[in-house]
Amino acid sequence: MARKKYKIISLDISSASTGWCYITDGDLVDYGTIRPKKSLDKPAKLHTFREELKTVLKKFKPNYVVIENGFFGKNVKTLKVLSNFAGVAMECCLATLGVTPYIMSNSTPKSHFKVKNKKDLFEKIVEMCGFEDFNYDEHNDITDSIAQGICYYDTILKGTWG
Repeated sequence: MARKKYKIISLDISSASTGWCYITDGDLVDYGTIRPKKSLDKPAKLHTFREELKTVLKKFKPNYVVIENGFFGKNVKTLKVLSNFAGVAMECCLATLGVTPYIMSNSTPKSHFKVKNKKDLFEKIVEMCGFEDFNYDEHNDITDSIAQGICYYDTILKGTWG
């Protein structure tokens, strides 16, 4: 009997720049960001986000999706906005693929990679993946999604990365 192929989309959701990556059986295949225009109002941003996410999901057809859990950071308003985007992402994954996303704590990848903070996690993923042209301000959403995807593959699916 053939082994089920692990096809994972990992999402580091935000209202400004959602990082995503696609991993197949322990290999990073593709990555990018979804960035709704800042000038849009919230309903239009949510719609744009959903449509762009749907395009990514249809392109790769993952059988697993992992999303970072919202957390109470700087203020309640930010948490509410992130919750809107996460809700749209969960609904979109179910409607588009029939896949219910796994929700992962933002601290889990840091613990998995034994780093203390987001900057250290960025540097770890940049080193592991050989991203010479990545800079923190522009690419940390992507590296967060990659770290989360690797963590999910290693710990939940019990794969072996690389």
